[in-house]
Amino acid sequence: MKTYILLYDLSRLRHALMTWGDKFSGGEVDDAYDNFEIDDKGFINTAKLIQLLTASPEEEEEEGA
Repeated sequence: MKTYILLYDLSRLRHALMTWGDKFSGGEVDDAYDNFEIDDKGFINTAKLIQLLTASPEEEEEEGA
């Protein structure tokens, strides 16, 4: 089952990423937002979002190769 986040909830997501756990900087959140895949209904696939946010630098390099 796929789950999605509505585009208008991004301010809540930004707050969460910058407040809890391994805190992201504003620039890191902006970089992540630039890589989100948003569908025509304004939804973001949460599985892809989690993969994007938790990828290690090595995994990112392998994907780009």
